[in-house]
Amino acid sequence: MLTIYVTWNVIAPLNDDVETVIDVRDSANHTVFTHVGYALSGMSAPRVWQAADKIADSVAFPMPADGDYTVHVGLRRIATSKPLPARLSNGNTATDGLLTVGTMHVSDGRISVGHR
Repeated sequence: MLTIYVTWNVIAPLNDDVETVIDVRDSANHTVFTHVGYALSGMSAPRVWQAADKIADSVAFPMPADGDYTVHVGLRRIATSKPLPARLSNGNTATDGLLTVGTMHVSDGRISVGHR
């Protein structure tokens, strides 16, 4: 299994009912795995998060084939499936509402991890 660990650091409470999105993409930027839902296996709705909360979340996926992958995270509105804006390090807004938070290389069932 491939387990992705994410800590959601809350800057301000959210007014909308949103869900978390965690994508694993291959080197061609195609989504290989995706998880959409509330954090902590559906037990922590972002609408109840408060400023300064830190939610330590994790999602398990099957082990991907050998290759290079990136991990992307974000939030999207449940009612419309539209992503919340996500700011890149250069100040621009991510076009798909997801931020790249890590990289990994899989070889023979072993994972080498990088961070962003």
